[in-house]
Amino acid sequence: MLWSHLERLTINNDTNTIRIESDLYHKIFQNHMLLKSIIQKSVRLRGERPWREMLVGKDAFRKGAPGLGELGVAVSLFLAVSVYGLSLTDRWDNLAGGVQIEVGYYQTPDRYFLYGYCSLGAPVYWYEGGARVFGYLTAGHCTNSQYQDVVHQPYRDLNAPDSNYIGDVIKDSYYTGPTPVVDAALIKVTTSSRTVKPWIATSSVGFQTDALVNWYYTVTNAPRDPGGSGYSKLGFRCQYDSSLIIYDLYITQDNALVYRVIKRGGGTINACLGDSGGPVFYMWSQRIDFMTVYYANILGIVKGGNAYAYPTVLYVTPIDESLNRLQVYLYTYRS
Repeated sequence: MLWSHLERLTINNDTNTIRIESDLYHKIFQNHMLLKSIIQKSVRLRGERPWREMLVGKDAFRKGAPGLGELGVAVSLFLAVSVYGLSLTDRWDNLAGGVQIEVGYYQTPDRYFLYGYCSLGAPVYWYEGGARVFGYLTAGHCTNSQYQDVVHQPYRDLNAPDSNYIGDVIKDSYYTGPTPVVDAALIKVTTSSRTVKPWIATSSVGFQTDALVNWYYTVTNAPRDPGGSGYSKLGFRCQYDSSLIIYDLYITQDNALVYRVIKRGGGTINACLGDSGGPVFYMWSQRIDFMTVYYANILGIVKGGNAYAYPTVLYVTPIDESLNRLQVYLYTYRS
């Protein structure tokens, strides 16, 4: 379900009513028919509980749980991220962590070389000339060290080479920088046809909505086991897995700083080639009356594993080290 226009969202504190008055022009092409619908909704929140308890409830201990002032943001984002029918290998006009990308380069203006397929990681932003610029992290080894890479999502269309272009790799901390290296690269999204959004594409793997990027762990405060469903990973090839915990912080044989992540209780992890660059995160949810909102606290991005497919150990590049080396900020839903 694609929500193309949200006209107005207001909160009336006196009546504890969220009134959503909107013209939601929803275009569905099915059986050669174009349907257009206008939807108006009024949602009444239960008034018998205090606002703070109602909005935060049992998740009050979780860092970053939204308060009263952020309810409007959460509701509008919920409406915006309700995506139906998109897979991780589809084209996403609103870009999201975990979706497929193709990385390649032009050796000459008319000679393009495919370098490989990876996954988008975490959304980020930085400043150029006082203006905020948006992009994504991915794995540094998904890029090459000799030419500037161009990035397409989900792939470069041979019939229309520029149609899926989203931007360029402008910086990496894998081929350059101090040791131990950090396996991360920065994609600057430059096309006007795509939008960087602060979410991870969990709607494509069975969740009601995409998970809103909330905050991130550092190597000094990341819990070994965050509880609940543990850490999760997402990548376009082997998609989703959860119940992951940190075994230790480790420097691998190729001199890269990583977390070694294992399955809680042991066993293989649903990860394989192509998942590199995808996000690893702790996901939690909050019920806000009629809807469930998912949030993601970012641990890092996928580097690799101790096997090409279904490893018992997943190597994860720490997100804080990636942000520091590339001099960018994590783009959250409150940024």
